[in-house]
Amino acid sequence: MKTIKIAFFSLALVAILISSCKKDKDSDTRDQATGTYDYVMKTTFMSAGVSNELPVPFTGTFVIKKSDSDAQAIEFWESDKMSFQGTNIKEADQGLTFTIPSQTVSLSGITVPLPMTGYDYFEVNGTKYNGFYERSGNMIHTAFGISFLGNEVVFQITGIKK
Repeated sequence: MKTIKIAFFSLALVAILISSCKKDKDSDTRDQATGTYDYVMKTTFMSAGVSNELPVPFTGTFVIKKSDSDAQAIEFWESDKMSFQGTNIKEADQGLTFTIPSQTVSLSGITVPLPMTGYDYFEVNGTKYNGFYERSGNMIHTAFGISFLGNEVVFQITGIKK
């Protein structure tokens, strides 16, 4: 009888360990970054090697959602409209990194008719990324640029999760 109890206990323990491992595998790393953020956006104009930052940053609120169409993407929403998307989500020591692919962007409800692309601005473990979710501070950092007529406008956004 003692052998049956030990075997039953061992079998139950193995079943618990297997099911808990399965839950870890099924978890979505994007869940860490989803939520509502208050953000500050710095805007820098660059022309002929000269940079000029706007003296007053833009502020607002956005929501980060998981993309339904891409399991490795997050979407930045503002005023019920998707502003832009981050892709190629990867785990990092301190959080998540992502890329901003070339796309049309909507800022503060205004669609910018020029394509924008991610800007390698944030460094994590010696590699530069377009975006980084910082787990310890519940903050997201991202940067992208829009080029036109030989000029570039770079937007740097830092959001703090509410």
